[in-house]
Amino acid sequence: MDASDWDERYRAVTQPWGIDPAGTVATRVADLDPGTAVDLACGDGRHARWLAEHGWSVTGVDYSSVAIDRARSADVDSAVKWEVGDATSWTTESDVDLVLVSFLHLPLAELVDTLRRVAG
Repeated sequence: MDASDWDERYRAVTQPWGIDPAGTVATRVADLDPGTAVDLACGDGRHARWLAEHGWSVTGVDYSSVAIDRARSADVDSAVKWEVGDATSWTTESDVDLVLVSFLHLPLAELVDTLRRVAG
């Protein structure tokens, strides 16, 4: 799937995943001390916005420019730094405290390689 496929998905449905964070994300992150975070493959930004609302300094990254445009428009406080980028190659300029990868649709070998890279 390339970026244009994801762009079409985000054009077709407003808020395809809802506005609230996935329960697993909220449960696992709620008790962490806020710091800097990257939401990799953030889609339309629901998790990145939630992290920002809970005190995190967040960068949201997604392959789809349409998703990032939607994320920016929903971020009324401009609390998140939004970037279009490929999760398999995007890098941050500084260390972060949390890399959230909650829904990254890749073939298994590519997913494993990406998770190893971002864990470093």
